[in-house]
Amino acid sequence: QPRDRGRGAEEGEVGAHLREPRLERGRLGGDVEAEPAPGLDYAAIAAQAQPVASEPLLVPVLDDSWSANSARFDVRNEVPTWYVGFITPDVQFIALNQGIGGNPSWLSTLLDGAQKTGSVTVDGVTWVVYDQRDRADVGNFAYSLATTNGASTIVLSGTATDTEFAFLAAS
Repeated sequence: QPRDRGRGAEEGEVGAHLREPRLERGRLGGDVEAEPAPGLDYAAIAAQAQPVASEPLLVPVLDDSWSANSARFDVRNEVPTWYVGFITPDVQFIALNQGIGGNPSWLSTLLDGAQKTGSVTVDGVTWVVYDQRDRADVGNFAYSLATTNGASTIVLSGTATDTEFAFLAAS
C-alpha cells in the first residue's frame, strides 16, 4: 500500500497539539512519527486547525473509495502548509499541499525542482502540470498539479492516474 514519503523534515510545526495523537511528533530521544492511519478523519483535523490558519483549509468531499492516511498543518519553508495524503480508489497516492502565502521557493522545494511540462484545465481552473513519470526515482512526485486560489498555492502530487488527479482537483 502506498505511503506518504514527504520530502524533508517539518520546520516549526504550527498547532502541533491540533492533530490526533497518532499523527503527533514526539521527543523521545529524537523525532518520532507515528505510522500513517488509513481512514483518517482529515475533515475533523482541518476543523481543529482552521482557527490558526489565515485562509480556509481545503477539505475535498470524496466518496468512500478514497481514504486519507495522513493530515497535518505545519510550516514548511516558512509557509503555513495544510497537508493531506490520500489513497485513491486504484490504491495509488495523491498528496494535497495547500501553502498559505506559498511562494515560488516553497513550490520549487515542495516539487524538488521539477519543471513545468504543460497545463490542464479542470472545472474552469487552470493547473500547471509537472509530469515526471518518465524519470527514475521520483517516488510520490511522479505527477503534480499546481494552482493558486486567493492567498493559497495548491499542489497535488502523486502516483495516481490523470483521471484520479482530475477528480481530486475538481473536488
